[in-house]
Amino acid sequence: PTGPNLDGLVIDMGFGEIRVVPVYQGIVLSSAIQTTSHSWQNVVALMRERMQSSCPLSYPALPQRPPLLPSPALRRWVIEDVITKVCFVTARRFNETVSVDPSQQQKASSEWAYDEDRRIRSTAYLISTGKESQQAGLFEIKGRIRAHIVDHLFADGDELSLQNIIVNSLRKLPVDLRLPLARKITFIGGGSGLAGFLNRVFEEVNILLSLPANKDLKALRGQIDFVEYGFSQNIVSWTGASLVADLDFLPFVTRETYETHGFSSVPDWTQS
Repeated sequence: PTGPNLDGLVIDMGFGEIRVVPVYQGIVLSSAIQTTSHSWQNVVALMRERMQSSCPLSYPALPQRPPLLPSPALRRWVIEDVITKVCFVTARRFNETVSVDPSQQQKASSEWAYDEDRRIRSTAYLISTGKESQQAGLFEIKGRIRAHIVDHLFADGDELSLQNIIVNSLRKLPVDLRLPLARKITFIGGGSGLAGFLNRVFEEVNILLSLPANKDLKALRGQIDFVEYGFSQNIVSWTGASLVADLDFLPFVTRETYETHGFSSVPDWTQS
C-alpha cells in the first residue's frame, strides 16, 4: 500500500540501537537511514549503576536491615519499570540555568551536582527482595536521577546523539521531501513515552538546525512535528502489526507450508 498517510520519519527507540527510518508513500528510503548505539540499553545500564551507588534502600517492615538479607536483583525489567514510572526528561534550558565554574563543569556534569535539582523531589520505588512480605524494600530515587537519566542521548557535539542522527537523516533526503517528513515524525519504543521526551527532542533538533554548519537545513527550523496516536509508544509497532495481520485481503502462510518450503513461501506483503 502507498499514499500520503504512509509518509514520515520513523524513529525506533530500540534496546540495542536507535534507528531513524524515512518513509515516503510506504517506501523506505534506505539511503537516509541513520542509527546510533546510544540506546535504551545505555539508559538501563546507567540507571542500574545509579540505583546501586546513589539510591538508599530501606526496609520499612524491619527496624534495620539484617546483614544477611540479600540485595534485590536489579533485573532489566525492574530497571525499565523504575525509569518509566518515576523518571522524566527535562528541557535543555532547565539544565542551562545552572551556572557552573568552567573548571568544575566536567565534575558537576558527571555527578549531576546541580542546585536546580533540589526543586525535584526524590520518590520511592517498592521492590521485592524475597518471598516474605518483610523483605520488600524501598529505593529512594533521587530527583537528579529522575530528571537526567536520559541526558546522554542528547550529548552536545556527539555524532551519535539522537538529534544528530535525526538531522543527518533529513540531510540525506531529497530536498523536496525534507519538510514533509520533518513534519511527520513518529517515535516507537517505550523510552520515547517518558514525560517531556518529545519536547526535548524538538528543542535539541531546532538548536542543532540553528548552527552555521546546518545552514542548508535552516528552512526546517521550527517545523519539526510529531505524529500523535491514541496509545502508548511502547506498543505502537505491535498495534500496527496486529492491524495488518487482521486484514482479510492479505495472503497468509500456514505453519505446515512454512516448514515445508521455508522463507521462500512468505509473500511480499508490501506488494499486496
